[in-house]
Amino acid sequence: MKIVSKSRLLRKEDSMDSLVRHDDNGEKRNMQVLYKAQRSWDSLYKLRSNRERLLKYTYGEQYLDKVSIDGVMMSKEEYWAQQGVIPKKNNLIRKMVRAVIGVYKKQDIDFTAIARDRAEQKVGEMMTITLQANREMNRIDELETRLFEEFVISSMVFIKESWGWRRNRKDTWTDIVSPNHVFFDGVMQDVRHWDCDMIGQIHDLPFQEVAAQFAQDPISYKRLAEIYKFSRDEYYMASHYDSIYGSYSQVRGSFYVPQDINLCRVIEVWNKEQKPRYRCHDILNGEYYKVEIDEYDYIANENQSRIEQGAEQGIPQEDVPLIEVEWFMDSYWYFRFLSPLGDVLQEGETPFKHGEHPYTMKIHPFIDGKPHSLVEDSIDQQDFVNELITLYMLMAKHSAKGLLMFPEQLMPEDLSIEDIAEQYAKVNGMIVYKHKDGVPMPQQLASNISNFNISELLKIEMSMFDNVTGVEGALQGKSPASGTAASLYDMQTQNATTTLVDVLSSFGNFLKEANIKKMSNIHQYYTDERVVSIAGTQYGGIKKYQPALAQDVEFDLSITEGLTSPEYKQVVNNFLLELWKAQGIGIDQLLEFGDFPKSDAILQSIKVKQEQAQDEVDNAQTQGAPLQN
Repeated sequence: MKIVSKSRLLRKEDSMDSLVRHDDNGEKRNMQVLYKAQRSWDSLYKLRSNRERLLKYTYGEQYLDKVSIDGVMMSKEEYWAQQGVIPKKNNLIRKMVRAVIGVYKKQDIDFTAIARDRAEQKVGEMMTITLQANREMNRIDELETRLFEEFVISSMVFIKESWGWRRNRKDTWTDIVSPNHVFFDGVMQDVRHWDCDMIGQIHDLPFQEVAAQFAQDPISYKRLAEIYKFSRDEYYMASHYDSIYGSYSQVRGSFYVPQDINLCRVIEVWNKEQKPRYRCHDILNGEYYKVEIDEYDYIANENQSRIEQGAEQGIPQEDVPLIEVEWFMDSYWYFRFLSPLGDVLQEGETPFKHGEHPYTMKIHPFIDGKPHSLVEDSIDQQDFVNELITLYMLMAKHSAKGLLMFPEQLMPEDLSIEDIAEQYAKVNGMIVYKHKDGVPMPQQLASNISNFNISELLKIEMSMFDNVTGVEGALQGKSPASGTAASLYDMQTQNATTTLVDVLSSFGNFLKEANIKKMSNIHQYYTDERVVSIAGTQYGGIKKYQPALAQDVEFDLSITEGLTSPEYKQVVNNFLLELWKAQGIGIDQLLEFGDFPKSDAILQSIKVKQEQAQDEVDNAQTQGAPLQN
């Protein structure tokens, strides 16, 4: 009788291990996860379409919305073209976005690592410097500005923290992920996104990069070449997914095939898996960890060994510190890199110490799982302003503008109508005609379109735009009215920022979550000592990251007012000046820690003179000669 393995006899659905249920008969292919990712991608179609509309409005394409005219659908631009008018726009949205970005940039926040054990605060300072050095290497300031711009426009931001080789060094890197390339669990409801159980990203890469990342030997390279020979063929993909796509034209630019078919589509999927494990608590050293089911014998043997050692030392069995074991269903993050045909290029449990996926996301305000941005709130007001401007142009085009009414009975015999028009428009021109009783004199007609009060409507609507968005005069940097006190203007600016507190706070929480993952990666992957240098901070100079010191330290992260903000500089300068006046510090310390004009040059000059004076002292002591005053 032929014996068949038990795992093959049992149905996959009966397995508690979700990886077994996802496995496609042991092949390196996972269509179940691929289809789940594709369904999530499709479910986010409205979010991507709405974001595209918001981007177009922000950057000036404001007449592309469709309207129905006599049952015919056309864009607003086409409608106005039919009226013989080229539509104009006053892009208030872009102005509003720039003003809000300016408010964010003026915050100038910093991130500080804080050791949970206050006795380890020196290690927290070391981690802070290392975190700031990595942020500077990644040019985080520019990245976060563009992320905030995306947040204001679409209220959706995604960032990825990874570890690997780049720019000739191995380090932890930060990348912006476009909402057009990301997909996630469409049934999330938690505003913190803690209920996300799947997130992923589509990558369009040249084959050389795919091979560099996923080929370990000639055999795997050949497999990749075979996979992408077919997955870059849009006709093959259309027939392969015939149930999904009804025609070839729908394939390109879809979830499976990139817009540029010279590139290779790689689908990165992170989702939560489950399997039974043991949760362990080692009372001897206070460590908590988890082990696989088949490692239970090792734990049992270790406990038995401790019991025997305790007996030799006269310790009762009930008093021996054993490893406590508890069975549980473990939920953990698992990643897969898939081809458009479902081939598994790489997979594994999350390699990160923080135990999660590398992405940080924020969708605001996420009521009923949907974003609502500042730009979205202002679209109707922007449309009204554009329509009023275009209507004003239309009326001006079709109104009388200096129309000359010349009675035919008064036409001179020696002049043509062209001659009359030329003389009328000419400076000091003159037309000689014979007046006839009962025939009116030539007259000029001009329409006054201001009677329609369009200009007043436009002023009202632009004022309403500021009220709706909450980005009003002082916040936009407008000059105050004559006689306005500086304190009053500052108060107006502060009041104007009240409407943005929620947006700024939500984005700040997003940055905090992203930097916590960055700090965790530094803690995990910086296994060798390295020099980190940060100029212009309160820590200053060059420091060294020592992983041995940070190995067993837990860190938290706080957001503080930036060290380079004008308000902070003023407070520090005043404090240092008071210390200097009280002779608590010297002039060199004042210049080193303060922020004064030309402070670096002055400090350098003082140090040079001090060195010269010290050299004179040394030379005099060597030669035994008296010092010259």
